[in-house]
Amino acid sequence: MKYNFLKLILQVFFLVIFTNSCKKNALPENVKQAIKFAGENKSELLKVIEFYSKNPEDSLKLKAAFYLIGNMPYHSFTDEDKFYSPIFDEVGQFRKKIIEKDTSITKEILSIKVSSRLKISMDSMERESGQFREDLKQNNDVNYLNSEYLIKNIDLAFKAYEENPLKLCENFEEFLHFLLPYRAIGDPIQFNRRKELYTKYRWVFDSLKVSSLDKIVKNISDELDLKAFELKHDNYKHFYTSKQIEKIKIASCIELSSYMVNLLRAIGIPSGIDYIKKWGDEHNSVNHTWIFYKTKKGFKAINSGAYRSLNHIYEISSIPKVFRQTFHPNLEGENDVTSLYRKTYNVEIDNIFLKNTTEEKTFLGVYDSSYGVFNIAQGKNTTDKKVLFADMGNDIVYFPFSNFNNVLKPINYPFELTKDGTIIFFSGSEDVHKKVKLLRKYPPFSLRRKKVKQRRMQSINGLVLQGSNLDIDTLYKDLYITSKLNTSHCSTIKLKDNIKYIYYRLKEVTNQKHIDIAAFTLLDSNNSDIKNDYEIMINNKKSADSIYLTDENPLSFIRGKGLEIKYSFKNKKEVSGFRIQPRNDGNHIDVGDDYELFYWNKDWKSLGRQRAIDTFLTYRNIPKDFLYLLKNTTKGREEFVFKLDKEGNQFWVGSSDYENNNSLFAKSKL
Repeated sequence: MKYNFLKLILQVFFLVIFTNSCKKNALPENVKQAIKFAGENKSELLKVIEFYSKNPEDSLKLKAAFYLIGNMPYHSFTDEDKFYSPIFDEVGQFRKKIIEKDTSITKEILSIKVSSRLKISMDSMERESGQFREDLKQNNDVNYLNSEYLIKNIDLAFKAYEENPLKLCENFEEFLHFLLPYRAIGDPIQFNRRKELYTKYRWVFDSLKVSSLDKIVKNISDELDLKAFELKHDNYKHFYTSKQIEKIKIASCIELSSYMVNLLRAIGIPSGIDYIKKWGDEHNSVNHTWIFYKTKKGFKAINSGAYRSLNHIYEISSIPKVFRQTFHPNLEGENDVTSLYRKTYNVEIDNIFLKNTTEEKTFLGVYDSSYGVFNIAQGKNTTDKKVLFADMGNDIVYFPFSNFNNVLKPINYPFELTKDGTIIFFSGSEDVHKKVKLLRKYPPFSLRRKKVKQRRMQSINGLVLQGSNLDIDTLYKDLYITSKLNTSHCSTIKLKDNIKYIYYRLKEVTNQKHIDIAAFTLLDSNNSDIKNDYEIMINNKKSADSIYLTDENPLSFIRGKGLEIKYSFKNKKEVSGFRIQPRNDGNHIDVGDDYELFYWNKDWKSLGRQRAIDTFLTYRNIPKDFLYLLKNTTKGREEFVFKLDKEGNQFWVGSSDYENNNSLFAKSKL
């Protein structure tokens, strides 16, 4: 009781001082509301305002305090889960040992191993402790942050800006939005973290006098060696802290983005997070975030993990909408910045299926295998028959629909918004395709991933199969060099003559490129896979991963730079050839699987089922000029919509146009 009474006296005391000192500085309305919401933490917020109200030279810092306090009610975070803290130290050491043993390991494989170890360690810790995992406390910033934390944050933000020789903020508003905030999005509050980052990276201030900003940001990114990896333990659904990320080096794209933004802001580089809710060419609703930072030429977007410039590639990627995360909320909706990344067009759609839309909400969506249609943008009903959708990304297939009482109804046919902004409806015609040949159920690549699926297929070209009876490098003889393999299916290679050796090895000659292999098996004299009776070595080491080469699972794979795969037999073994398959997505036509083709005409309508007897499907006399969808009913989850060209070939909007254009992916200069 005595404590509460003293606390009340202190609050009244600070309120009186605050009222007197701020007579000349009228409080913004949102600051008044924040103080009201702060409850018992009110006095801490008043201390901040009082602190910067004393000296006229602190007028900008006072405005900065108003900005932070006024927007604090919109932010909260979950307590750090200290139960698992020891595990992050252990897994961090585990990661270092992996790299020491295999310096050529790829980030992708390393991340899988680290994530797996993290899950195993967490499971083990839970079993051994028998501790019940309680929900962590959710803290509202306005009720939690004290005056010391806020004052230090404001002072450090101004200090970093002054010490940074580039002075990248063009105005005070940019400073408030992209440099001042103590958090990016959702990340746990860690006291003194901004000061720690400022102290660790203040060498940047001198380096910027002799080196470019982009190069320095890349050097920081390379040193951190972070990798975006979405999988987490089921019981760890909240944010990793920045220190946890530094140990295990993997986290979700939003966690890595938040980490990097906080780091850049600590050294006076205005930065923030942009995000999308869904790609326009993926089957499921997966959002994505990345980083942008201010340069003298504008904002530069980079990947949240390994440094990669995104502006050029996102200009042609399948992005319907881009939004910007800010510390302050946009009261009129999300902060749409799509036009900063790509060409956008205003799209006006006729309502031809419903009587009117004036009482219903209308949307544009993209195909989603889980939802059917994923909501991308809300429309504005201009009349009872027309709906306007503003600033839509181009080169994407959209579905216009309404949502009335949670019932989705189409208002028109799906359409393609072409590169030049033309709207082409898939409304069908009376003609038919006499013959259609289908090769896949999913786009062969995505531009934002720089056609990586195609590169994986081509990676198995230029490999040499060699044989020897002694495992001495100079005694191996070349038997076959792979070339012109350009399929995700398994290829069978026949040697001119059946040969006998004890050792057979497949290797990449230049030792420079990464190889992605899903299958590599030797064939016996009957052209069948050789079973047992051998040992497989990967880069002259035994590896559990070698099972991926022979497990007949096209989705398992091994990957490595300068990869060498060696089969060794006890005695000479007759070999007639080999089977080889690149890493692939399994979305080609698999012999023996069942498929069903659909077309959209107010709903998805079936064009019949087929069991694949070859690596393609043939359909005859199907309706023309609709939108189509092919599903594998035997296995798999990925499928996406496509159109057919005049010859009846599949055309994937947003990728087919770029199939033979590799100039888009030349390495950009810093």
